[in-house]
Amino acid sequence: MADGLPWPSIEQELFQCPEPTRRAAGGFAGATTSEAAPRSFSSHELLAELKRIESDVHENISAVFRISEPRSWMGPDKGTETALCKVSVSDASVGLSCKYDYLTDPRFSASYVPHGRLASEIYGEAMPVWRPLQYHLLSDATVHRTLIRQELVLVRPRGELLRIPHGTLMVLQEPVGSPHGMHQLDHFLLAAGTGFTRYLEQIRGLEELDSDMWRLTVSGAYGVPGIWHLLIDTAHGNPIVREASLFKARDGTLLLRTKAMGTCERDGLTLGASGSVEVFVTADREPDVRTFELLSFSKQADSTHLGRLRELHAAPLPAETPVFDSSAEPSP
Repeated sequence: MADGLPWPSIEQELFQCPEPTRRAAGGFAGATTSEAAPRSFSSHELLAELKRIESDVHENISAVFRISEPRSWMGPDKGTETALCKVSVSDASVGLSCKYDYLTDPRFSASYVPHGRLASEIYGEAMPVWRPLQYHLLSDATVHRTLIRQELVLVRPRGELLRIPHGTLMVLQEPVGSPHGMHQLDHFLLAAGTGFTRYLEQIRGLEELDSDMWRLTVSGAYGVPGIWHLLIDTAHGNPIVREASLFKARDGTLLLRTKAMGTCERDGLTLGASGSVEVFVTADREPDVRTFELLSFSKQADSTHLGRLRELHAAPLPAETPVFDSSAEPSP
């Protein structure tokens, strides 16, 4: 059974985010001078600082954060979704665990009712909704694998729900080094004001808005080519991307928008305490919105969490667990 596996817990035994504080302007690279004078930065200096912070984050960090998603914009509505997540990064190893809860029930939509005789025999007139309950990814030099525990909810036309009593499992295997399956971590970093430089290419311009706020314009991509506009706060120990917008290069359509608010500092690293990510993916231009809250973090990887994930992924799976394996190298 799914419950028999050694599921890791998502503990919060990390440094708790304090009340927001504000450092003197111009305090990059861990500076602590209380009377630091405002300074000017070139576009290349700002980009270099953003890259330095991201390099530190991707080498060693542990964080616990909460994600909230009001509704599903892709596929059938799942209800208001919240997830408590923990990430542990150590050199080339990444561990990500999320536990999901649902604050509202799914809403029925006839467009997501399967058609065909077999589907009718299984679901009748109900809309099936697969919802994750637990999500555990392990990515290192030898494996990129996710174990997902799900529940199946059947939503009838009048809104009545039927839950399948036992959670089902699904395994996803990707090539080593794949970025797939880590969207929770990717969006969390963007909402915390970091994680952008992998999507940036050529600097287009820099504008100083005041003594510690800058607007950087850079060409790049996020799935498709576009132009990034980054609002960068330099008043802390490291720069924080307070707001970002990506516009499609071809027609200027808004593709992505992020915000990072407040501060949380630990061992010389400052992140946004809360934030949001909006992805504009639907034809009616309504965004897929996720909000994030940073609960705690440390600049040290949680080796216990990574060890529990390795134990989970080494455990025998229940019979007939579906495994979707795309890890094999493509044929020449």
